[in-house]
Amino acid sequence: MEHLKLAVDAERAIGTIVLDRSDCANAINDQTVNEISEAYRSLDADERVKVIVLSGAGKGFCSGHQLGGSPTGQPLTALEDVEILLRQNNRLLDIYNGNTPMIAKVHGYCLGAAVELVLLCDLSIASADSRFAHPAIRGAGGSPNALLYPFALGFSKAKEYLWVTPELSGTEAAEWQLVNRAVPAGELDAWANKWASRIASMPVENIRIMRRGLRRLQDMAGYREASEIGADLDAFGHSGPATKQWKDTVAEVGLKEAVRRRDSAFL
Repeated sequence: MEHLKLAVDAERAIGTIVLDRSDCANAINDQTVNEISEAYRSLDADERVKVIVLSGAGKGFCSGHQLGGSPTGQPLTALEDVEILLRQNNRLLDIYNGNTPMIAKVHGYCLGAAVELVLLCDLSIASADSRFAHPAIRGAGGSPNALLYPFALGFSKAKEYLWVTPELSGTEAAEWQLVNRAVPAGELDAWANKWASRIASMPVENIRIMRRGLRRLQDMAGYREASEIGADLDAFGHSGPATKQWKDTVAEVGLKEAVRRRDSAFL
């Protein structure tokens, strides 16, 4: 796989998936989404694996969706846009639909769609100094693609996070219940290994039964539907004047200056 590293520790019954795109801060695109889905399904089907740990190589976990145009270089229609977003969401829902629990191990930056990827995992541990934010909504797109934040934060805190919060540290993300636990950066690997080992020590049928039961309850609460609604609203936002203005500003002054202007009220 071009964008991932995949490994299995058969003796400990632990699989690992590492995002590895140092050229673009581990940003995800259509190919990366395909590879994440394929990697999870491969490990989920591996009888040696009881739990999977997801992490990012380099300075951070993931910087979110990779910026850029459509695969063909031509503007997307609203229908094409929503179909791409839904397809990506459905691929990532393989993590949610499978039998094998996944732990997100987060360090450095975790931005935009990367946070939604973390929310698809069963458990998450972050370094205390990691950074969580969804800055894209300040310039382009009207909604997170998967719209999973209310399930972690509740509706009021989700609005606070998306609308007025510059970013959360790993410690704050744990306090907000965006992740399960924040630990010192030097202890992150040890904590992830400890949690993975504890899950791997359990009977596989007990793990699967519990995961299926909780998934059904999440479905009853609207988890799967939220993923579809988010894609619809994100595509709607992409076709609006705010996104056009954002693209025009990037073209005029460059991405770095456009980001500075976009985030000036959040400094």
